[in-house]
Amino acid sequence: MILITSTNFVTRLELAVRFGKILIVQEVDQIEAILFPLLKADLSLQGPRATVKIGEKSVDYNEEFRLFMTTRQPLSSGGTVLPVCATSLVAVVNFQTTRAGLVGQLLEISLQHERAELEARRQELLKGEEDKKMELAQLEDNLLEVKSLCVSCCVVANSISALSVPKFVNIFGKGHLYGHLNRKREQQ
Repeated sequence: MILITSTNFVTRLELAVRFGKILIVQEVDQIEAILFPLLKADLSLQGPRATVKIGEKSVDYNEEFRLFMTTRQPLSSGGTVLPVCATSLVAVVNFQTTRAGLVGQLLEISLQHERAELEARRQELLKGEEDKKMELAQLEDNLLEVKSLCVSCCVVANSISALSVPKFVNIFGKGHLYGHLNRKREQQ
């Protein structure tokens, strides 16, 4: 972690890029021009090596390098943290806490403390639901691939009904149980 105003910021940035480290830059009020080649992934190939310009230097680029920037400015403040030219180069994540988020976290902690088996079951159901959704998405992708190969309509219709219906039933069944567990948790 380093402040963007630190005197050795450029040196730390170069080392992180060269050795594939994670660099967390704090208190970013605006994105400095030196960061744009990194954000754009403006790489040059010199033989087998990829390099990037940082200031006047050309630095070897390691694929493992990650850059995170934080700011204390709220997104609604109209500050100049993210200029228009950088909106497509970065992903903004808002870590502001909401009342609903805090209530959910407190309920989860209290439920885990009071009825750990119920919370463990809820976690299992959540994981199972996510697994089933991913499996369903994969099956849908497979069906689209089969359909794009111009397989007869009858075969496609049979595949859709055979693959999708049991998955939807399974997901909605878990959703019902998940809702039941949430009601129990709120009653506690």
